[in-house]
Amino acid sequence: MKKSVFRTLCLVCVAVMMAACSNQDDYRQCIPSDVKALCAIDVASIMEKGGLKDLVKDQSSMNNLSELFSESGINLQEKVYMFMTGKEDLVCLIRLDSERKFKKFLKNEFDALIKGEIKSDDGFSYIDDGPVAVVFNDDVAIWSMSQSGATGEAMCLRSMNWIKQKREDSFMMNKDFDVIDKEQSDFFAWVSMDVIPAPFKLTTQMSLPRDVSLDDIHYLASMRFENGKGIIRSTVLPATQAAAEMYDRQVAMMKPIQGTFLPDKDNPLFFWLGFSVDGRKFCKQLEENPDARQMVEGVTFGFNIKKLISSINGDVALGVALPDSGKQMYPVAIRAKLENDSILEDMETMQQMMTMLGVDLKKVENRKYCLKQEAGDFYFGVDRKNHFYYTSDEQLIQPDNENGRPDWTSEIDKNCLYMRMDVAQGVEMFRQIPDPKLQSLMPVLRLMDTIVLKSENNKDCTIVLNAINTEENFLKQILRACITVYGDNQTN
Repeated sequence: MKKSVFRTLCLVCVAVMMAACSNQDDYRQCIPSDVKALCAIDVASIMEKGGLKDLVKDQSSMNNLSELFSESGINLQEKVYMFMTGKEDLVCLIRLDSERKFKKFLKNEFDALIKGEIKSDDGFSYIDDGPVAVVFNDDVAIWSMSQSGATGEAMCLRSMNWIKQKREDSFMMNKDFDVIDKEQSDFFAWVSMDVIPAPFKLTTQMSLPRDVSLDDIHYLASMRFENGKGIIRSTVLPATQAAAEMYDRQVAMMKPIQGTFLPDKDNPLFFWLGFSVDGRKFCKQLEENPDARQMVEGVTFGFNIKKLISSINGDVALGVALPDSGKQMYPVAIRAKLENDSILEDMETMQQMMTMLGVDLKKVENRKYCLKQEAGDFYFGVDRKNHFYYTSDEQLIQPDNENGRPDWTSEIDKNCLYMRMDVAQGVEMFRQIPDPKLQSLMPVLRLMDTIVLKSENNKDCTIVLNAINTEENFLKQILRACITVYGDNQTN
């Protein structure tokens, strides 16, 4: 009896130790520390939410997809990670559950794409194909491609070193990793601003304070699919105290939207964007960028842009309606709450100078001007409430009517930034735009009701993609639409 109890205790201890060792053997420690961009896909969640097994079973060209991956040796219960290193290598990290099946999968499915024989060395199997390399063992596989001229052999060695490296040498020691580790989304992406293409780096760096570099600013975005919607969340992760202070200053210049320029219920807009800002603080932020400083401090035809921006203290809104049939110009209105009407002096000066230059700009009444153009007239001015406006359709700036506001405006409370696009209203317009890329998105756009973006501060943001069908997972709707249109090489 005592031997039996002792044996049981030993087995329990061994099991606990094995579990502990398993937890330490986290395949994410294969991600190198110099990563500049990282994303992860929860394949199991996407397959479940997307209903892939049901969706592909009737598609003759795709009905073996599920069977193919089930025999691939890839552990579909673990996330697939893709990243770009500091050397600009593009890498994909996959967890395996069968090295033998994965080797067979490579030979059968990728033989035409990846040349070369599968070789073995130091406990790894690998394929060396020019700048591309595939390295794997019984636990993980790494596909990598060099963008800096490294050979396939060099990429194989890098991949082997990544697989052998310890946790303390990996990206898991990055201070952002704890935030990433808590992500429960179907997809997420982490990126450093240092990945900006070289032609734009200098300009972007100039827009930042001297003590903040591009690599000091990180972003984390995630996406989750639910019934009737897709939810995207993003947040800024400053890597240094200087970067954090920069964003604190940006947060301080924003205010909760007061609802000064909400649209009317009887005049549904295709697009509405609103935010609330302290104009003086906003100007100070702009002046940290030499190009922006030059723009706001200049005077154009007697009009002082800095004077206008500095006088803003409160809500700013942009509204766009769809044009009537036969018309091409979109009804647009920009409005801003000002502290005073001193900008009217600049408008008067600008009107006189523009008239001398032959521009048809007239003062139609006190505090109101009209710029006549071939495409249509634009009106601008400052009303008696010190509200600046610039519009191509005066109906968009009329006082409230008795029917009140659209229901969705109740969501704006507490947000300092809010945007809404009525996709369903614009589908017919999108269909008529001769852009191949836009037309390729039409199967998805037809499913959508609205796109909403909102933020309570300047660091965190949520985008909600609302579907017309609220009863079914939005990812399943998207995949069904795409498979129906493209699954058997059909055309839209």
